[in-house]
Amino acid sequence: RILYKEQQRREHSSTSRVKLLHECEVLCNRLQECSVNFLAEEEDKFTVDSSSLSDALDLLATSDNRIGLLLAE
Repeated sequence: RILYKEQQRREHSSTSRVKLLHECEVLCNRLQECSVNFLAEEEDKFTVDSSSLSDALDLLATSDNRIGLLLAE
């Protein structure tokens, strides 16, 4: 019975690690593929595009929250 519980714990741990790694890979790919333009060139000056910045920050916050939830599991 103790061996069975230990085996179950290890399987759960392994599954959780695989899930975490997969989720991190997905999030990393999403961030790399993100075509958000942080800067818009205007009259030889660079200004921050606030809507793009907001979208990027939302994506980062979502990613951070998802990773936090996975780590909590």
